[in-house]
Amino acid sequence: MFSKKNSLRSITEEADMKVTVAIDSFKGSMSSIEAGEAAAAGIRKVYSEAKTKVYPLADGGEGTVRALAQGLGGSLENVTVTGPLGAPVVCEYAIWEKRNIGGSGRIDFVGKEMMAVSENASVVENTSIIESKRGYKNEKKCGKTAIIEMAGAAGITLVPPELLNPINTTTYGVGEVIKDAISKGCRNFIIGIGGSATNDGGIGMLQALGGELLDKSGKQVPFGAEGVEKLASISCKNLLPELKECSFRIACDVDNPLYGEKGCSYIFGPQKGATPEMVELMDGWMENYAKITEEYFADSKTNWENLIMIQTTQAAEQPEALALPSVLFFMENWNQV
Repeated sequence: MFSKKNSLRSITEEADMKVTVAIDSFKGSMSSIEAGEAAAAGIRKVYSEAKTKVYPLADGGEGTVRALAQGLGGSLENVTVTGPLGAPVVCEYAIWEKRNIGGSGRIDFVGKEMMAVSENASVVENTSIIESKRGYKNEKKCGKTAIIEMAGAAGITLVPPELLNPINTTTYGVGEVIKDAISKGCRNFIIGIGGSATNDGGIGMLQALGGELLDKSGKQVPFGAEGVEKLASISCKNLLPELKECSFRIACDVDNPLYGEKGCSYIFGPQKGATPEMVELMDGWMENYAKITEEYFADSKTNWENLIMIQTTQAAEQPEALALPSVLFFMENWNQV
């Protein structure tokens, strides 16, 4: 927009120059607000009287919590959870109550696209929303919505580059954040799943929520994709009871399947530290994970029509089974088992 000096001069000749800046974060380097403030400072350096306004922008990855919290007037919460490598990390998430939004705040959904937040607010880039057909039917019972970033508990920026290895990294902390939000009265959830360091199919998160992901000896599988490799059976009989009252929307901006050449292991594994050999192995583990899950729910006579997309028998065809393929899968069906 301002690449040519003569174009800039022609714009700045106007009496009232107003510039809105919304820039996504530079992963691991600069937050959305920091990038926006840098751009605004550059504009004011050239045209000192310009009126600039910086808004946070996010796509479901890092920055999503603050973008939505700022736009809606939500409160920020902090909870210590298990990080991707098993060490404690402090995760920030937001709680939004409708009575806190100050009139105009809202989340706009167009079809399954989360487009923007409020008139005076932050911006969320075109981000797919995946939800159960349960929808938000519980909103009348509970107006509290938790806004969670997977990146805050299992993010790639939480792992030193030399330690990146999806065989070991876990989503357990994501489940702990959900538990904390439930304990604070939240029954509606928006979870941004971008920017993770993990490729465990969400099994760590399910373990934190009470799911039993068992190996051949009947013990809980270890953290990370290693746990997916050793997975032999599942049970959701001990899942957190409050989950039956919860509704989930998953925010993402990709449409990769669970496994296959365009699956999560092949497409995203390398950036999480996976070697080509690891990618091939993990892809096979994910396919087996899908089969085990199918068998469990088939034995439980689950009504598959209740699922909008997490049907693992069709995981190679269904969009976005990237990081939380099983959270909706289990939450829709655990109380039928």
